[in-house]
Amino acid sequence: MITRAGDAETEQLGEGTYLIRGAVVTPAAVLAAGWVFVRGDVIAGVGDAPPPGSDVIVDVGKRTIVPGFVDVHVHGGAGGQAAGSDPDAVSASVATLARFHAGHGTTCLLATTMSDTPERILATVIGIRRAMDGADPSGAMVAGIHLEGPWMASARRDAPDPDLLRRRPDPAELDALIEASGGAVRLITIAPELEGADAVIAAALKPALAPGRTRQQLAGGAGCWL
Repeated sequence: MITRAGDAETEQLGEGTYLIRGAVVTPAAVLAAGWVFVRGDVIAGVGDAPPPGSDVIVDVGKRTIVPGFVDVHVHGGAGGQAAGSDPDAVSASVATLARFHAGHGTTCLLATTMSDTPERILATVIGIRRAMDGADPSGAMVAGIHLEGPWMASARRDAPDPDLLRRRPDPAELDALIEASGGAVRLITIAPELEGADAVIAAALKPALAPGRTRQQLAGGAGCWL
């Protein structure tokens, strides 16, 4: 899919080979007269040397071709949100937001929870897991879950209901969320000064949680705000 900057137009690439020409941003340089070679749904080459032959040539003009964005903090989009009490409804909602963000250049995201009751957060992570398992190819890949709250400091709250920020960080609650999500928790935002936070951080670092797949963002605290 090519998303044209500044509007909502998209072009779906089907079978065959496509050569997409324009300025290309790579990790090493910006290729002013570059190209991206696509075979089916796979990027098969990137460069600015003489390109391979292709079935279709797409010239993006003055627009810029960039890698898909990775967004680790996505609550919602297009009316969908990563929150709710019904896992099936949450799953459909997450699929909606993933399609919306794909249309604006995001190809990978973490569905992000809000501070909520234990029951609703549990239902939310189950729903996000279902959305991950039933991935929609027209949407951004939902790579996991970002738990934002409820373990944040009331003094630094923005949208969260202060009544939902008053429970102590609990490793048992974290374990239940990780189990319910099938191990999909990738990022946790927590206020490190809260009583009990150390135990939650230690629980999130246990080898059983697949090293490197879960990390803590020490934010949302009275002494630290990112």
